[in-house]
Amino acid sequence: MIAVVAKEGITADVQHINSLAQIAEYGVLPSPVLMINGEIKAKGRLLSLSEIKKLLRFA
Repeated sequence: MIAVVAKEGITADVQHINSLAQIAEYGVLPSPVLMINGEIKAKGRLLSLSEIKKLLRFA
């Protein structure tokens, strides 16, 4: 995620959350989870770089 944001020149606040309590607040257990603008876009699998680019483009 960080690599895609940097490569595409996107201004973004990227956070890696690994606190179980904080993850539980979002109500998602399968990890990894990708949230963009507070909306869950993917969970339970790693996305390819092209999938991440596509999701960021439409965010």
